[in-house]
Amino acid sequence: MIVVDEKGYEYRKWKGGSSFPVGTGISDITRFCNNAFECHWHDGVELLYVVEGEIVHTVNGNRFLMRKGDFMFVNSGSMHEGHATELGRGRYMVVSFLTSLLCPEDKGRVADKYFGKTMGKENFPLLFLPAENPKAQAIERLCDEVCRLNKERPPCYELKIKADLFEVWAILFSEASKNDGLQKADVYIDRIKEALEYIGENYQNKLTLDEISVRCNVSKSELCRSFKRAMHRTPFEYITDLRIRKSIELIDEGQSVTDAALSSGFFDSSYYTKMFKRYMGCTPREYIKRKKA
Repeated sequence: MIVVDEKGYEYRKWKGGSSFPVGTGISDITRFCNNAFECHWHDGVELLYVVEGEIVHTVNGNRFLMRKGDFMFVNSGSMHEGHATELGRGRYMVVSFLTSLLCPEDKGRVADKYFGKTMGKENFPLLFLPAENPKAQAIERLCDEVCRLNKERPPCYELKIKADLFEVWAILFSEASKNDGLQKADVYIDRIKEALEYIGENYQNKLTLDEISVRCNVSKSELCRSFKRAMHRTPFEYITDLRIRKSIELIDEGQSVTDAALSSGFFDSSYYTKMFKRYMGCTPREYIKRKKA
């Protein structure tokens, strides 16, 4: 399953001493709160393809409707989020790893040529390949094998996983080298990350647009434009969503509705109930009854 940090972002961070930084697994979009995983980023890269159903996957503000067999590469540091569609089903396979597994960070011919500027997160933040693309099919087969090996761990599984990931990387490098139709990272992404980190640290308190814009060193209007472009919503729509999700976590842990609301940054009970119903389709108390049923 996806790893979520204390701010609510998915963030797979391997410890410095991790000798084999590879993570694999199948996730289901319907298992997340409100059938969606929120905006996050990782220090490793991620390979994702849809196993069943479909999801809407947004990477650095670019939206993709992904159906069975579609593949997405998400580079280190690229922001991404996803949600279910009206279809309601959305299972997907994830393989994540640190590129240092394949190539030491020390400079050298291989590092410079195949893991350097061409594959850098600024020049190659993402890649989408539809299911009918033979390269997507090849990557899917390799990812399936990586997942099997990482689960069963037969003799020499580490070497076999690295060999499969090298093949995947060769395909990705060939696509990155074409540099046609690939979406480069924009400067506003770092600005939005800083805003999200600040919000994640302070969502329990009263937040103003002035505070957030000062933290990001931009005007309020520019912050709103960047937020809308990257997140497809306003800063306060995001803050409200985050607070609702945090309150749900606290309710699930057994806190009362009132305490959960106050601890999540809501200081008006009627407003909290209104926003909860808009987000979840039911009131907090109706949500609790459903959970107990």
